[in-house]
Formats: sequence, structure tokens, C-alpha cells
Amino acid sequence: MATPFVRTNGATPQIDFGTKLGGVISMVAPGSINNGTIILPPESCGLQGVIFQQLDDKVVANTADETSQFGTGGTDDTRTIPANMASAGQCYFIRLNGYITNTGTPTGTVRIKLGSTNLVVSGPTALPSGLTNAFVETVFHLTVRSTGASGTVIGQGHTKLIVGALDTTYNRQLTMTAPATIDFTVDQAIDVTYQWGTADPANSLTITNSMIQVAR
Repeated sequence: MATPFVRTNGATPQIDFGTKLGGVISMVAPGSINNGTIILPPESCGLQGVIFQQLDDKVVANTADETSQFGTGGTDDTRTIPANMASAGQCYFIRLNGYITNTGTPTGTVRIKLGSTNLVVSGPTALPSGLTNAFVETVFHLTVRSTGASGTVIGQGHTKLIVGALDTTYNRQLTMTAPATIDFTVDQAIDVTYQWGTADPANSLTITNSMIQVAR
């Protein structure tokens, strides 16, 4: 499907569709059979709408390496903010859902990242023991405050872990107390990673659903 864009200079029409490297406007004049197409350069557009939806399970198991929690998206999906495409006020809504199983009380570390920059590092934190397919959710809201080579972002979120059908809920804060500096003149990939403290086949995190949405 086409990736939606919004003009950032306030020109009409407000919403266009194209690829993540530029937009396309198709126009038909009233009472005319003639139409025209205008190709918008990347700097006139901004990412808008759902830009990523996961199509498969992503399993993080039997490893103590930092690993992305995102699975594979569709052909037109992207987790990357292209160079010079960020705009002040853009908001990125990130959500991941799945389930977790463990043995003993291993630790887990969650990281929210833009490119190689860690926006949040939470952990290592000891997990409850004996989890079996316990529901997990990560939600993070990220806002671009400024752009350019010394752009800034700030965000807040949490993870939720529910043990049992109607039992205990554990929440982990994903808190930024100050903006982070990001170079938006180069591509910046959005990522949420997980790192087990102990590699064991019984320590397994499965993400079945993930989505990234952009609003301006």
C-alpha cells in the first residue's frame, strides 16, 4: 500500500500519498477531463499514519544478546525515519504485544532506541518466577521537538506484564527526564529491544503484534 504523507508548508491539498521518499498529488480541475500530477520532494512531506505493522511472530529466546522485538513488516512498511523527513511536533506511537515464559527469576532489560541512541534503558530487572505465556505489552509515545543535525526528542511509556487470568499486574516505567539529541540529517531506525540476563531455552519472549503510528 502507499505510504501517506502530509504537506508541511500548509499548502492545499493537505494529505498526499506516495513513497517514503516523496509524495504525489493528482488533481482534476472542476468540469475538466484533464488532470495533472505533481511530484513532491521529500523535504515537502512528512510521514503520517500507520507506517509499520508486524506480519509474523518475533521470538527472543535462549540468548543473552540485545535483540529487536520487532518482527517483519509488509513490503511498504518502515521503522525508519528517513534523513531530513522529521518535523517538529511529529509524534510516534509505538505498541508491542505478546507473551513471555521463563524459568527461575532471570532479569530482563528493555531499551527504546533511535538508531544507535538509547532513549530509555530499563533494567536489568528481575522478573517474577515461573511465568508461562504471561501477557506483555510495551507502549511508548515519542515526540520530535526539533530537527536537523542536533535535533531533539522526548518520550514516555511503560511495559505491562500480567500474571494469571485475573491476577497480578506488573508495570515497568519507560521514562525520559530530558530530551535526547538525534541527528535527523541521517536515517534513524526506531527499535525496541529486549535482553535476557540468562540464556536458557525456557526464557522466551514472543511478540505477536507490533505497530508504529505517526501523527502530526
